Amino acid sequence: MATYKDIVYVKDSADLCHTLDIYLPTATPPPHSLLPLILYIHGGAWRTDDKQTIPSLGPSLAHHSSAIVAIPNYRLSTRAESSIRHPTHLEDVQSALYFLQSCQQPYPGHEYVDHKRIYLVGHSAGAHLANMAVLTGNAQSARGVLGIGGIYDIPGLLKTYPSYEDFVEMAFWPHQYQEASPLHRVGDEGRDIAFMLVNSVEDELVGSQQAVRFAQKLIDRGYRNVTLAVRDIGGHYEQLERPEFWNLVADFVASSKK
Repeated sequence: MATYKDIVYVKDSADLCHTLDIYLPTATPPPHSLLPLILYIHGGAWRTDDKQTIPSLGPSLAHHSSAIVAIPNYRLSTRAESSIRHPTHLEDVQSALYFLQSCQQPYPGHEYVDHKRIYLVGHSAGAHLANMAVLTGNAQSARGVLGIGGIYDIPGLLKTYPSYEDFVEMAFWPHQYQEASPLHRVGDEGRDIAFMLVNSVEDELVGSQQAVRFAQKLIDRGYRNVTLAVRDIGGHYEQLERPEFWNLVADFVASSKK
């Protein structure tokens, strides 16, 4: 395992929010080998957490998936700075993806990346961002996107959890709620990309209804590679430290190896 921290993905930026960490499954991959790349996007309601919230996650995903894993920070919404709202978070995720796939600035492990096997994996608000990147046509290089405990329908989320308005209104203007929801952005973009939506029955913060409705919308619109997995893998954050989740990601990457 090899780890590289705080790599700047926005040229000349001094903002730590524009850095990412990279994990290689082995310190020295075999010569001329190509490995899948996983871009993992953290959650935290668009306002908290960072790339090191769960330190074990990057190494675990790299090891179990035999993949290069990149985990970026992105700018977070605060009450003090109302300008950091949608689409700021999404733009940063797109910048991180562009940095990784373009190789205009070489980074550790870039020579081992199989650019035909790039996967977006996101948790909670990170799942929202991963799917928005695909459905807005800005992640067409991605082979697949996997969301766990994801938010896909902001109006529906607020209907189920009215108290969540407290953090949602920090990250979005009310007129953005629908157009910023993956459920309402399903069109032709990303039709060839594999989607996997995972929810734990023990998730105390985001119920499986978000994933179920989004999966059905994708299927109804003709997306052929959609998997819905609702199972018992722990609480909202606990699930990220469970082998069951790491194995789901590994299986998802392996199933798209063609």
